[in-house]
Amino acid sequence: MAITATAQTPYKYGWTVNATSADASGCEEIVAAPGAGKYLALDSVTICGNGASVVSFTIGAGDGGAGAVETALLGPVPIQDFAEFRFVRPIRLPANKPLTIDASGAGAVCVCVEGRTI
Repeated sequence: MAITATAQTPYKYGWTVNATSADASGCEEIVAAPGAGKYLALDSVTICGNGASVVSFTIGAGDGGAGAVETALLGPVPIQDFAEFRFVRPIRLPANKPLTIDASGAGAVCVCVEGRTI
């Protein structure tokens, strides 16, 4: 299932992306790889589930093939309705890796991520 990502413009710096999918069980890309020598750094992640059933979500870096994230950064986190994660220090992805999400099963998801490219 495809994910739809909408970029927003934060006040001073960085980026914010709101991504929705009817089914993120196939490892979906939320933010594209930033390019050689660059890193994505996450300030916060908010995940909203479909409310009908508990589905575990994994936020990670890259697509490791076979519908799974390459490097898990957060999760798997079982979510039915809502979970929010704010980091005191940004979580840095490996160099030139996209931000991805994978779900343990079918179920709608909305993910809002704030971060910066360094």
